[in-house]
Amino acid sequence: MKIFGSAWRRLEYMPTVPGPEAVALDRATVGAPRTFFDCVLVHIVAEDDDRRLAAAAARRVRDLAGDTGYLLVTGSCAAPSDGTRFRDGFGLVAEIAERLEEHGEQVHLLPFGWMFEYEGEPLPVCWEEQVSAGAGAFRRRTAEAVG
Repeated sequence: MKIFGSAWRRLEYMPTVPGPEAVALDRATVGAPRTFFDCVLVHIVAEDDDRRLAAAAARRVRDLAGDTGYLLVTGSCAAPSDGTRFRDGFGLVAEIAERLEEHGEQVHLLPFGWMFEYEGEPLPVCWEEQVSAGAGAFRRRTAEAVG
């Protein structure tokens, strides 16, 4: 799996368009902005057979995010999804979020399978991580390097 993170002084997001197998949302939630301060947006890209890596992924997210107010967690599937792959990806993201909460992190799980509009004040810190059965490779980059 790949994990991407970016730090924000303020981040506002709105769910806008559901994907083909998006989780159900009530009408009032669609297009309604949610605002968070001093947070890290974490995007998990699930690949086949990644569920066994949930504990390692949660540890890396905690290590990389540091001391932050909220971890906003979202995810997607690496390959075009069939129903099984979508459920596995959603299950993985939910399990990582649960493990983060068990370790005292404040977690907000963004609706899985939705497209979002984002607005806010990013901080110059972002990172990406590859978590696999072997050792993970870690790169920390500034926002300017991501371009």
